[in-house]
Amino acid sequence: MPTILAIDPGLGLTGFAVLTDEGGQLTPVAYGAIETSSEHDVPRRLVTLEQDMKTLIKEHKPDELAIEVFIPKPEIAHQAPMVLQARGIVLLLAQKRGMAIYEYRPNVIKQAATGDGRARKADVRRAVADLFDLERPPSPDDAADALAIGYTHHTAREGGILQPMNPAPAHPTPAD
Repeated sequence: MPTILAIDPGLGLTGFAVLTDEGGQLTPVAYGAIETSSEHDVPRRLVTLEQDMKTLIKEHKPDELAIEVFIPKPEIAHQAPMVLQARGIVLLLAQKRGMAIYEYRPNVIKQAATGDGRARKADVRRAVADLFDLERPPSPDDAADALAIGYTHHTAREGGILQPMNPAPAHPTPAD
């Protein structure tokens, strides 16, 4: 079965989770967050994100990308360009590596993980800890969100409702 890379995109913090799906059993292999320094300009932060994502992809060789759709709320609309640029880096790397790409809306992710499409961050963290039998809720929130995205992707697969963004993934390009 596939190895899934789940991503909660952001410029300051990009949450990630690498999960294996074997025989219907979803297991986290690695999770955390890629952090970029706010002291650097946006182009440099994007390069840091790209380098760290390349390392993650090279190490874990995921088959599929599950990523959150970014829907800006009015109070964070000023962050939209930076989040979308970070999301673009992740999508580009996944496409270049020939990964099937799937995206999920925040309310769908919360519903899958907690049973409530309007759940709070703390609820998602607790639910993810329970779903994966973790000793404590993952931190930061971005890592918990990435695990929830991976779980959502798994439930979509189990339900037979997967619809990739890129119906015909590109063949992997040589690593640069």
